Amino acid sequence: MHRSLLRYVVCPFCESELRVVGSSSDPVESGELHCSTGHSFPIILGVPHLLRDRLDEVTRRTAENFGDQWTRFDEHYDAHRQQFLDWIAPLGPEHFEGKITVELGCGMGRHGALAGEFGAEAHLAVDVSDAVFVAQRLAAKNPRVHVIRADLFQLPLRGIADLAFSVGVLHHTADPHSAFQALLGCVKPGGAFAAWVYGRENNGWIVHLVDPIRKVITSRLPSGALYRLSQLLSWAVVIPVVKLLFRPLARIMPSLARRLPYGQYLSYVGQFPARQIHGIVHDHLSAPVAHYLRRAEVKRWLEEADAEKPVLRHHNGMSWLVAGRLPGRALESNRENLGPGCAHLPEPRERNVISIVHVPSGPLQVPRRNLVDLLETARVRPFRTSMRHGAGADRLDDEVRRV
Repeated sequence: MHRSLLRYVVCPFCESELRVVGSSSDPVESGELHCSTGHSFPIILGVPHLLRDRLDEVTRRTAENFGDQWTRFDEHYDAHRQQFLDWIAPLGPEHFEGKITVELGCGMGRHGALAGEFGAEAHLAVDVSDAVFVAQRLAAKNPRVHVIRADLFQLPLRGIADLAFSVGVLHHTADPHSAFQALLGCVKPGGAFAAWVYGRENNGWIVHLVDPIRKVITSRLPSGALYRLSQLLSWAVVIPVVKLLFRPLARIMPSLARRLPYGQYLSYVGQFPARQIHGIVHDHLSAPVAHYLRRAEVKRWLEEADAEKPVLRHHNGMSWLVAGRLPGRALESNRENLGPGCAHLPEPRERNVISIVHVPSGPLQVPRRNLVDLLETARVRPFRTSMRHGAGADRLDDEVRRV
């Protein structure tokens, strides 16, 4: 863990600042993080564990299964770069350069490595599973990439991200809508967001056949048995179909390939090595929970976020990309007497307000009553007992465009 991470993280209990105890090195391999109110969190193999509560059963099983998956499938291929850009388009490398970026559900850290390659000022990669240790091995190569073990519903982050994204994770939580709200909570005013999630449209076969089998049987198998089953299905069925049918057909008769069931998706997957296709099969069988979201639902997420330049894109005919930019205007009234640390105040939004004021650790410099009065004046309904301050008011140089 590089000490520069302390600029961005806070205690997940009280949101006060953190300090390293038990180590004077940088980076920190082991030790603890302490806050001013007495909470402590271990640093294990360079990864700060900022978990607030014990995980519920579904989250625990999800973390275990995906932790095992990303430990087994930790390879990197050239195709991963373009796959990531396909997932978050219309965002591109230029939206990372010089920016503070956050990823919720980083897995084994492929996207964090790319964020560093794209020139992010700081990239905060969050995951709840043991995959953080795989991600940390990659992050160690770049001091601007930080790996954090945390629950996305109890994030230890300030709302300062120029860009926050999540790829293939929100639909594996108990409540994808609340998980999306957590993603927005990482973004500062004027910042961008992107999320890729499973779609319900054109996924009837998976929803009605694969999903019930996964819930009842495969997600409960021992990790070794699940690995062997996914390997068998991959080599006996999926890889031959993809490599011998859909990939050649996509080159010769692309219009026909697209019209076949899952044709667009399977033609796309055909570009990947067999080992990665095995990983995709394993992924579909391992998660204890998966939600397949309709267009109307993810469209409502964008509407509730009051997103500027909203993007809602059907990806490969079976998933959704939602992206946009949060409003960046600031509330002009009631700012004179807020005290230190409160220079930038996001404008409240009618339906979806994300935290507003963060008071630095130490003696309270701003009377809480003043903050409550401010919220009431702005007609804000807080959804947390604490209040955050988003640092900075910069906007993305390259706005997310409508597609």
